[in-house]
Amino acid sequence: MSGKLIIMVGLPRSGKSTWIEDFRKKNDCIVVSNDWIRENVFHVKYYHSINPALWTISDGCIRILLSQDKTVVVDGVNHTRFVRGEFIKTGKDMGADIEIVYIDTSFATCLRRNNKLPNERLIQMADEFEIPTNEEAPVKIVTIKDTYNENSSN
Repeated sequence: MSGKLIIMVGLPRSGKSTWIEDFRKKNDCIVVSNDWIRENVFHVKYYHSINPALWTISDGCIRILLSQDKTVVVDGVNHTRFVRGEFIKTGKDMGADIEIVYIDTSFATCLRRNNKLPNERLIQMADEFEIPTNEEAPVKIVTIKDTYNENSSN
């Protein structure tokens, strides 16, 4: 076995980062975030043409950390089976224990909390959103109903 991979799933502003903050208080883990890489390595909020490089960097980070038997939390919306499938493939390649944590928060709540994305982008993501199921991959799926307050940051 080579580490543990936790793939966060949920709309923007659903409570994923708050869940991660709580999890980190009790568990030794490293968070890999495409948003962090995008903003701190490429110095952009979103720019589609950097996605291939972005995915290469995040995949490499995840592989290195799993090879060191670390627990890795992938922070992101991960709203489609395709996106989750890429992370699941990496976890399987590395022999990791894989878990999906789905933060189930209503679209209305996410929209109310939203202060970052254009509402049109949030609506688009909600329309594209695919709830994780065991049909995607034989991995553990934990569904958490949003219990974070309205001032939650994610």
